[in-house]
Amino acid sequence: MKKILKSCLLVLVAVCLCFSAVGCKKKISATSVDTSNVASVDNKTTNGGMTVVYGEYLYFINGTKTNDGTSLSKNKRSAICRIKYNAETGETTGDAEVVVDELVGYEDGSLNFFGDYMYYATPCAEKNYKSEVLYNKTCFKRYDLVHKKSYTIYTTAKNDSEETVSYAYYVVGNELELVVYETENATITSLKIDSKVKTNYVISDVTGCLFSETYGKSAGESVDANNFVFYTKSPETYDAVQTGVKVYKTLPNQNSSVLISEGKSITLKTVRAGKLVYKYGDFIYASLITASANDRLETNNLNCISRVDLENAIYIENYTLEGKDTTAKLVKAQGHICVLYFDSDNKYFVIFEWTDTANPIEDNCTIITHIDEANSFAFLGTTYLEEVVTEDDPDTDENEEVKRTVLYAIFKNSSLVYKIEIGEVTSETEIKVTLHADQVKLSTTTISDAVGNIVPEIIGKFAFVLAEDSDKNKYIYKIDLTPTETVTKDATVVQVKE
Repeated sequence: MKKILKSCLLVLVAVCLCFSAVGCKKKISATSVDTSNVASVDNKTTNGGMTVVYGEYLYFINGTKTNDGTSLSKNKRSAICRIKYNAETGETTGDAEVVVDELVGYEDGSLNFFGDYMYYATPCAEKNYKSEVLYNKTCFKRYDLVHKKSYTIYTTAKNDSEETVSYAYYVVGNELELVVYETENATITSLKIDSKVKTNYVISDVTGCLFSETYGKSAGESVDANNFVFYTKSPETYDAVQTGVKVYKTLPNQNSSVLISEGKSITLKTVRAGKLVYKYGDFIYASLITASANDRLETNNLNCISRVDLENAIYIENYTLEGKDTTAKLVKAQGHICVLYFDSDNKYFVIFEWTDTANPIEDNCTIITHIDEANSFAFLGTTYLEEVVTEDDPDTDENEEVKRTVLYAIFKNSSLVYKIEIGEVTSETEIKVTLHADQVKLSTTTISDAVGNIVPEIIGKFAFVLAEDSDKNKYIYKIDLTPTETVTKDATVVQVKE
């Protein structure tokens, strides 16, 4: 899945592979499907991306490397490694070891775990008749954690080196589907991973694609946007409507394409709270997607969630905003979307929820705090952290320690990582918004920009980011989100040295 994918299921997948598509017939043992097996740390799922906590290990991509057709195998840097890891304390034990020595630390790489198998992407190492390495193709593979073998699932057509292949895994009942969008080839390919790899469908002439970030798990009990794949096409020459794009929804395991918009220049943004979020003009909208063939993307006030483009924003799902300023609080409400937005012009954090009677940025928002100096600002995500604070007991005039749970936003400012308090959890359904909170520096390490799918991640009480070492090589560094004192030291590097 392209970019950040932080909410997903870890399931045991029934598979007994016999990959005739790649010219081999190797069988592996099958396991039963168990969709209740969720890998999490502090209720935060850790599947996907550049680091995954699985069992007693932290699996990680050992830094990044440019895909130039060299060092595609038998290397340590950019390989998949693991180290024994305590998810609660963040402590590692022993030395890290190489699990897969292929190049995975590049723009199309990421890790996903289902059952006893690890799924990853790597440049194709095959050669053509001219003995040229076909490294501009992306090869999707699965690694058997029990038998320690890799198997090829699917290889793309030639990719433009400047494009990142977009893909996602969906769990549909007892099936696992891999859906791949190839930009240069303009196709979406859906594959069923079962006793053998089967092509569900191929959709051609695709101009854009958006996947769920939950591996197909609905936000609630009913079918919603998380169950679908969304894509766009240009109007055909014979279409009555020749403007804008045509937007479709389809299931990940069968081509059930339904046209949900045409004639409007819509840009697909994300899926949140079971709704499809999209841009039309200068506004951001969200529409509920169901199993109905009558779903349509509306662009009216009732569907609007913002009148600004929200480049620096986080969508807070299934919460509504009640009150304003000192009375502001987030209250659980299925299907609602609040927005945490950093206004780079005015240098402040704003939290708001759209209403059809007011512009939220002007009339229905709460300014959380100002940041005087902001440069290259970017959100990394949000997380809940437990804290112990000392408060005065009015009955005894003595201090007492009180535990509290706080929602924080983690972000990059001037290439350093900070956190800022958004609100304190006061009940199972409410978060009281905090005003005038200070940004807290979490590390003195200068972090690097993302490399395709290799992006910063939050796992429990730690953030994993990319940073350069003294030799200008990018590796993964771990940052503690709950420092007990002022940060004066660098983050901890997680790597296997070459």
